[in-house]
Amino acid sequence: MRAQLGKRRPQHRRPRSATKPTPLSYRPCNAVSGNPFEWGGASLAGPGAEDAVRHLITDALTRGREHAIELVLTRPDACRLLGIAADDLQNERVPGLTLTDDAQQADAHLRRPGFSRRLLITYDGRDENPHSQTQQAERSAVLTVATTTRPSAQISADGEIAPCPPSRRTTAEPHTRVQLLPRPDAREQLLALPTLGRRRRFER
Repeated sequence: MRAQLGKRRPQHRRPRSATKPTPLSYRPCNAVSGNPFEWGGASLAGPGAEDAVRHLITDALTRGREHAIELVLTRPDACRLLGIAADDLQNERVPGLTLTDDAQQADAHLRRPGFSRRLLITYDGRDENPHSQTQQAERSAVLTVATTTRPSAQISADGEIAPCPPSRRTTAEPHTRVQLLPRPDAREQLLALPTLGRRRRFER
């Protein structure tokens, strides 16, 4: 009897369920403003689309502290959109800008836990791009330059914005025009921005 009382009953522990990552959800967004994160979910086309995105990128990086957002591009997209060569910004990093080797790295970076909001800027029409139609509204978002798919807005050659049906603006005071920036000027401005390495050398 004492031997039975001295024995402890085996405790059956419930197996811990594996933590599943929160799936990204697609949220159409047609609000356009000076805050780059509000472009998340938009798909832009037209003769001024790329120039509008270029201005958005350089403006956001110049005023990084104001918006506190991280821009993410693959190197192929950065080359196509901004003229960034393969050897540009390899050993230097512009604060607020992350360049990944491919779409899979960009996808993994957007899903990585962190406090900063992240905006992936990409082109459509790529089967290997897992984020072309997805976004996580509160922390990460996607802005697409549409070349083969239906856009949510057309940008004219002078920067006028025309939402594509059935898209509607979601801001109280809709913006009707955006600033444009040609590709050579965007590359020049981007490479002239201060980098983390330059800041460290300056502080020494």
